[in-house]
Amino acid sequence: MKLLAKVSKRGQAWLTQAYADNVMDTLAREETSGARAQLGWSQQREREKATLLAEVVATVEMLAAEGQAASAIADHLRERARSRQLTPIGRIGETEEFDRSRHDPNGDRQPRVRQQVRVLRPGFVWSGVSEPVVVAKALVE
Repeated sequence: MKLLAKVSKRGQAWLTQAYADNVMDTLAREETSGARAQLGWSQQREREKATLLAEVVATVEMLAAEGQAASAIADHLRERARSRQLTPIGRIGETEEFDRSRHDPNGDRQPRVRQQVRVLRPGFVWSGVSEPVVVAKALVE
């Protein structure tokens, strides 16, 4: 903008401003649609989810090709989850007190708060921010 002010003193301000606006519009279009365009927030989020899934699938396929048992693969993935600040909510077969913020009931039956339920699929809490966030609720019955 300092350059624009200096140029405006030497030439016709309306012409200089029109030229500057044209350059800024061109740069904005290139930033959102050109070969080097930046991804939008939702596209970036989808890309990150696809990348994460690709890493999980590739890891599982590699471990399976090495002859690892399903339990060894699950142990490896749990360790990777821990390294990414993910803490499991229960383990399959364990019983816990029902908490709506951490558990999803399986089927139509709605457990009471603090009722003992059995974990069918673990959930996860992410501690990568100031306050832990439930990113996947445990499935319980």
